Amino acid sequence: MSDSLALCYLIKKCPSVLTAEEIDPFICFVRDELEAKIEPAQLKRVLTTADPRFLLYVLALCLRSVEEIDRTVAFLSRYGGIDLIVRRPVILNYDLDGQLIPRIKVLVKLSGADEDATGNVLRKFLAILNYTVKHTEGHVEFLRSFVGLTDPEIFKIFRVFPSVVSASRERKLRPRIEFLKQCGLETDDI
Repeated sequence: MSDSLALCYLIKKCPSVLTAEEIDPFICFVRDELEAKIEPAQLKRVLTTADPRFLLYVLALCLRSVEEIDRTVAFLSRYGGIDLIVRRPVILNYDLDGQLIPRIKVLVKLSGADEDATGNVLRKFLAILNYTVKHTEGHVEFLRSFVGLTDPEIFKIFRVFPSVVSASRERKLRPRIEFLKQCGLETDDI
């Protein structure tokens, strides 16, 4: 898609992008702060695929300082950085110290401090960052206690099937695991 077609598509998708006050800080941030860090094709992807609400009302760009955004980008760089932000711009809305770091720390701990493997999980299922530490740790504890898995085994499941975090422990996971146990499967088989 050419630049002019991408711009036409964006304006057609969300005409208020031309007049919204909130878009100016976004454009300035991208131009001034991310110039060397984001490819034109990535920016085009953000502008043409992101829900316009996230471009017009991006709290991170309106309420956060450039320093806070830089800290977030620097922290995420170990796990996929700009590519993660391009795929899900709303993660800039997350509080770095209160949300992102603790949520990613759970995955890093499970991985045995393997940042590359943690980045792979994030790239595969970025929505995992939507879940609170309490929620994710609840799934981890369930897999430890009910199934008898170790942290490396749990992380292996997260690498292959990260959306397991989104499944209800009681309605989905427990009945299925009970069924597998009734079929004679052991923890290693499950």
